[in-house]
Order: sequence, then structure tokens, then C-alpha cells
Amino acid sequence: MTGRDEELETIATVLDVGALLLTGPAGSGRSALLEEAAERATVSGIRVLRGAGSAFEADLPYAGLNQLLWPLHADVDGLGEAHREALRSAMGLDAGPAPDRLVVATATLTLLTRAAPVLLLVDDLHRIDAASATVVGFLARRLDGSGAALLAATDAGDDLAGIRTLAVGPLGESAATALLTASFPNLAGTVRRQLLAAAQGSPLALHELPAALTAAQRTGTHDLPDPLPLGPRLTALYGARLAPLPAPTRRLLLLVALDGPDGSAALATAGDLADLLPAERADLVAVDACRVRFREPLARSAVVALAPPGERRAAHRVLAESTDRPERRAWHLARATLGPDERVAGLLMRAAHSHRRRGDAAGAFAAMVRAADLSPRGADRSRRLAEAASVRTDVDLRGVSRLLGDARHADPGRHGSVPAAVASAHLVLNGDGDVDTAHRVLVAALDDRDPAHVDALHALLTVCAFGGRDELWVPFHAAVARLRPGPPTLLALGASLVADPARATPSDLALLDDLIGRLHDEVDPARIVAVGRAALSSTGCLPAGRRTGGSYATGGAAVLSSPWPARWSTCAWTPCVPAAGRRRRGWPPRGRRCARPTVTRRCGGRCGSARRWSRPDRATRPRPRTSLPRCSAGRRRAGHARSRKPHTTHSPSRHSVGVTPRRRTGTRSR
Repeated sequence: MTGRDEELETIATVLDVGALLLTGPAGSGRSALLEEAAERATVSGIRVLRGAGSAFEADLPYAGLNQLLWPLHADVDGLGEAHREALRSAMGLDAGPAPDRLVVATATLTLLTRAAPVLLLVDDLHRIDAASATVVGFLARRLDGSGAALLAATDAGDDLAGIRTLAVGPLGESAATALLTASFPNLAGTVRRQLLAAAQGSPLALHELPAALTAAQRTGTHDLPDPLPLGPRLTALYGARLAPLPAPTRRLLLLVALDGPDGSAALATAGDLADLLPAERADLVAVDACRVRFREPLARSAVVALAPPGERRAAHRVLAESTDRPERRAWHLARATLGPDERVAGLLMRAAHSHRRRGDAAGAFAAMVRAADLSPRGADRSRRLAEAASVRTDVDLRGVSRLLGDARHADPGRHGSVPAAVASAHLVLNGDGDVDTAHRVLVAALDDRDPAHVDALHALLTVCAFGGRDELWVPFHAAVARLRPGPPTLLALGASLVADPARATPSDLALLDDLIGRLHDEVDPARIVAVGRAALSSTGCLPAGRRTGGSYATGGAAVLSSPWPARWSTCAWTPCVPAAGRRRRGWPPRGRRCARPTVTRRCGGRCGSARRWSRPDRATRPRPRTSLPRCSAGRRRAGHARSRKPHTTHSPSRHSVGVTPRRRTGTRSR
């Protein structure tokens, strides 16, 4: 068993003789430990007698004892007359007056001693009937020298006085990860982390939570629902705790669960907070000041899962009316709506654009997909699905093809849109690496009147940079020149530094340095990538470009589009792609020389920066090796970018590089 070595060592000490009580919450793995003990005892030649408490038999005297001793019922007749009559009556083998409990317990101990070696396993001891529990407690204190052993499991907090107890706690982080990975090896990394956080080391949750997800959710193609769905055993487990609560308490718990982490809006509409007292006594929630917190993440999921659909929709409507946050209101209305509703769909689209401005591409994608579901008209549904596909490319390319197909089916007469072109270009570029096709798709879809026009130009800039040919830039510069009142700052900077870094002006570099200085407060990954791409393309800003690596995530490297400049003096392309593949992708052949003004002649005397720029950089994707000719002041040559490993399918771009700390290699261009 994963992560239970210490518990199994303790259990092994009582398999021959003695008694041990396992305590822990339901789902902690108590039953699995009993099963493992039974297997080990069987291998050792010890007879195993099993019993388990049940709420349905809790009122039947000696029902648990009957279950435990039934395999030995034929041996009861060998006991003395008093013991035989008492035990046969207790087990229901004979009709008669209720036997004395002490006589029944003594008869049971005698029977077990004669049947030794034997191991009694009692699961859910807290649910067993009172008469049988008395006999089990009697046996646990008198098994020494009998050749019999007792191993029982019960809820945390329940115990038998004088009996050795072993607390079964949650699995540690490494053990929980190992168990989840062994049971579901194909889980996406982000999904695995979310499930581990929700399960909190519970073995039952680690088995049931992934099983309740769809295949697309397990692989990360679809986002996980909130709250997480529960399996049948978890639902029954929490259902038993929620069922005794009064109806007002369950209604308020549902409002709190649907409201999110703190339940502030639910408290504002609750009316009487005293309704939460039964839930506090049941150890389901904790209330402090104006905040309600579920003690276990799965309890929140259980409250939502066990509520009827009509009650959930009614709770969402109440929360939508009570919140003053437009995004939360849009989501609550969306979950309270059954059929198409253009008003709610419009609110969701505004929420999606707000998510995107904050850099939350995943939140924007989810809102756009739900807005498409609520759209009455096929044209609106198609447009929103295409926009969702475009946003999805900022997070993950999986599922983009399906979204584009759904957009085409929603409005077959629509010839295409700018968001659809952006998504298609990403797919082409990350699939076959066909620069020409991606370029043609984007240029054909450019439309100054479309709000996604600027996104298309950013994608076109990337395609042109990858292509490395002058003619690819012509439609890009023409489209940028048509923008009124002018191009956005990042697009203008990219048009200058990425398209032609040799002609970068001091004002361009000053603007770039200012943007880099503010990256630590930036939350939008797309803007971070755009700034980093411009920094890596400039002649004197490699150190600045490296600073963008620490701005993306604490302790991690930023994923930046590889700067493949089209107008550098020397383009020595990587030798890893065959000539046929280069021609198909529209890439220049190996060793192609471009007669352009040299970068260092335009460096404005910044030879120190040029030398720092020329130091070797490690990359996570093969990219062209660019070199500088001799600098007039420093007489230095540039180093080369070195390749490490291929791209993974979930990266925003196939031609992405990870910016890593500077490393000297001594390599010089020839």
C-alpha cells in the first residue's frame, strides 16, 4: 500500500495475538488496511473472521456477533451447555429468552480459543449494534494467551477504553501524488495538482475524484468544473452528514457553496446566521466575522451535488441579485438560465473581455464558451466560439480544432472571421510549421472594423518573424499603417524591433526599457510575451530580455516567442531541419546570407550592450543562430543560441523559447 508502511508495521505486531483499534475519518483508508491485514494473515495460515457495522442492523441485538461467528456456528455445539444455549440464542440459532451478555461474551472467547489461530476483523465498529459492541470490547481485553487477535476500525474520536489505538491520518504529499499517478497515469499536470489540493490526502477521494471526471477533463482539454463532481461513495459519505441538518441550514450551505471561497454574498442574503450553527456542530463549516469557510473542500462539492437542480438554479438567482460585481452576476445568471438568452450571453462576453484584460485567458475562454451555448442566433454562436478558439490558443492548443469545427457548423454560411483566422494560424504554425499558409490565412482575414484586428496583427507579426523573408512583412506594415489613430504601443514596438531590429531608434529602446521595468506588475501573459519578444530581438537588450523571464512567474522562466529576425546581416539557420522540410515551411536554406546593414553599425556606440547581447543563450526550441559581424569598437563576434529540447504540445507556440540564466560556452561564430 502506498504511504502506509508505518501503519502496516504496527498492524503486523498484533496479527498473532492482541487487539488494535484503527481510528480515522471515513475515506482515510481504514478498510484498505484491514484488507491488507486479512491477506497477510491468510498467507500466514491464520483464519480470518469478518464483520462490519451497518446502520440498518444497528437496532438488532447481536447482529454483528452473528456476522462474525457464523463461519464457526457448527462448532458452537461443542461448548458447555450454558455457553452453548446462550450463544445459540444470541446468534439466532434457537428461540429463547435474551441471554446474559457476560455469558455470551465468555462463550465467544471460549469458541475463539478453540478455533485459534484466528483473526477477527471488525470494520465500522461505531455502527455495530450495542450488544455486539459490548462483546467485542470484552474480547479485546482478554485475548492474551488465547491465540486469537482482533483488529477493528472506527471513526476518529470513537475508541474502546484500554485498547491500543492507531490513528490513520491522510497521506503525505509524496504518497498522495504517487497513489494518484499510479491509478490515473494520464492526468494532466494542472489537473493532478487541483485534485491533490481537493483530496487533502484522502485515499478515497484520490480514487473517486479522477474517476468522476470525463476523459477530456482528465487530460486538461476541458477545464475542471467548480465544484468538483463526487463519486458515489463520497456522495453517500457526505450525504450521511448533511441529511440530519435542518432545511434552512442546507439552504444557507448551498448559497455559501455556490458563492465561492468566502461566502460573503451568501451571508448578506442569509437573514439569520443562527441557521449555520448545526453545520458548525457537524464540523462542516467554520464561521468567523463575515466569512464562511468549508473545513473540507469536498464538503462544498457535496452540498452542491446533493442539492436538487431547481434549488441550485434558485440559489444562483438569489446570488446574482445580491452581488455588485458584474462578472459574478453574469456567471450566476448563466448558471441559473436553462435556455438561450442573448442578454445573459452578452453579460458573459463582457465578463470574458474583462477576464482577458486581466490576463486570465482561461476564465475568458470559459465565459465565451458558455456565452456561445446561450446564444439564440447561429451567427452569434459561431462568432463567440471562434473568439473562444482564439483565446484558447493563449492557454492550450488542444480542443481548438473542435471549437473551430463547432463554429463552422453553427453558421455554415459564414466564410470566416478574424478570431477564427488567428486560431487557425496558430494550429497551422504549431502543426506542420507551414509559415506561408498561416501568413495567407491571416492576411486574407484582416479587417480594420473587427475588434480582433489587433490580435490578428500580433499573430501576423509572429508568423512574419518565423518566415524570415522580406515579402512576408509587406502586408503587415501596410495593415499597421492603416490603423487609426495609430497602432497600440506593443504592436508598434514589435513592428520596429522584431521586423527590423537593425533600424531600432533610441526612442524605441527607451520605450522598451520602460515596459520591461514595469513587467513585475504585469499580469497579462500575452503582454509579457510581446515585451520579451521585442527585448530579445533588439540589439542591446538581451539582459533586459532576460529580466522578462522572472516576470512571468515566480521561480520560473517566461515562454517567449523565438525572435527569428528577417533583416539581420547574417542568418545561419539551424541544421536540424532537412532541406525538404525547409522548402515546405517556406524557410531559407542553410547558410543563406542576407545583404543588409549590419546590426553593430546601427548600435550607436553601445558596444558593451552588443557584447552582452552576443553571449550564448540556452533555448528550449531549435532556433536560427544569428551572429553579428565585427563591431568597429569591440571587434567582437556574436555567440549562438543553443538548442536543448523540443517543444511540448501545450505551449502557446511551437517555436517558443524558455529564457534561462546566462551561461558562457565560449562558442564563437565562424
